[in-house]
Amino acid sequence: MTEQNGESFRSRLGRRQSSRLDPAIPTEEDKENIAEFAQRLEAAVALLKREIEAIGAGQLEAVTELYERKSRLLKWIELRMPVIEPFLGHETAKEARITENLQELRDVAREDSVLLERMAVAARTIVREMDKALDRNSLSGMYGKSGQKLVEEREPRKSINREY
Repeated sequence: MTEQNGESFRSRLGRRQSSRLDPAIPTEEDKENIAEFAQRLEAAVALLKREIEAIGAGQLEAVTELYERKSRLLKWIELRMPVIEPFLGHETAKEARITENLQELRDVAREDSVLLERMAVAARTIVREMDKALDRNSLSGMYGKSGQKLVEEREPRKSINREY
C-alpha cells in the first residue's frame, strides 16, 4: 500500500473505522474517495470499451498500447474496493452510480476477456500450424542413400594414430 503523510493506507482505514460512531455514515474523506472511485470506474469502462472497439476494427496493436494503463487502473479499483464497500448502500454511493458502474465494468470486462481469449487461441493455432508446416517441409535432419536418418554426431570422432 502507498504511504501518504507517513501513514499507510491500512492504518488510516483502521484509525477512521475505530473513531467513527456510525461506520455507515461517510466522512468528507469517504465522500471524496467515493467520487474518485466513481471516476476511475467510468475511466476503466471507457478504456475497456475502447479496447473492444479496437479489436473489432482489427487494430490489435491497441491491446499492447492499452495494457499497462488498463492493468494499473483495474489494480487501483481492486485495492480501493474495500474502502468503498461499506458505503455502497449510502446515498453518496447511489448518486455516484457506483453499483451500476461496477455492473457495467463487470460486463465489459467479461466481453473484453472473451475477445482476448479468442485472440490467444487464434495465435496458438497459427503458431502450431506453422510449426507443423515447417516440420513437414524440413524432414527434420539428414538422410543417407538408403533412406535412413543419419545421426549427427555432437563431437568429431577421435582417432588414434597407431604409427609412432
